[in-house]
Amino acid sequence: MPFRAFGDVKFKWSIDLQRGVLESGPDQLHDNEHTKFIPPNYHTPPYLTAEPEITHHRLRPQDRFLVLGTDGLWETLHRQEVVRIVGEYLTGVHQRQPLTVGGYHVTLGQMQGLLAERKARASLAFQDQNAATHLIRHAVGNNEFGAVDHETLSKMLSLPEELARMYRDDITIIITQFNPHVVGHQRQGGES
Repeated sequence: MPFRAFGDVKFKWSIDLQRGVLESGPDQLHDNEHTKFIPPNYHTPPYLTAEPEITHHRLRPQDRFLVLGTDGLWETLHRQEVVRIVGEYLTGVHQRQPLTVGGYHVTLGQMQGLLAERKARASLAFQDQNAATHLIRHAVGNNEFGAVDHETLSKMLSLPEELARMYRDDITIIITQFNPHVVGHQRQGGES
């Protein structure tokens, strides 16, 4: 079964490769309980094959960023939502999405409360120092309305390590920003 997400190497590597990496690694790996990840009854790995999907995209001046993320990101946010969140962060523009309640019956008082929460969140929208942290905050703390709920975020980040995996997957994100002036110059034949 091909699996393109980063991570989950214990399902993608043979036992020999896993042991070789652990044995050739720094001394900290030998004493670390978390690196002893070859499970019992692990007889015929690999169970997944890691076949990268390689595509070619010629950069254009309107291309602004590239997001590389582990499966934990893509399990919680759709790619269009990721682009919207990063784009808003980089431009400093927070486009308020229409307030939806997803088929719930909401009283006027409840709607007023939701609007007040939305207004308060807008003032905190760009508190992160980089776009990757901002995206992780959204991935971990999203509520049913697609906004960051700080109480949910706090609870998810406070879970003990042994419970955290039951509620969320590990998330690693790298965001590369492109300089549109350089990209435009290269397209016009200015490559060296």
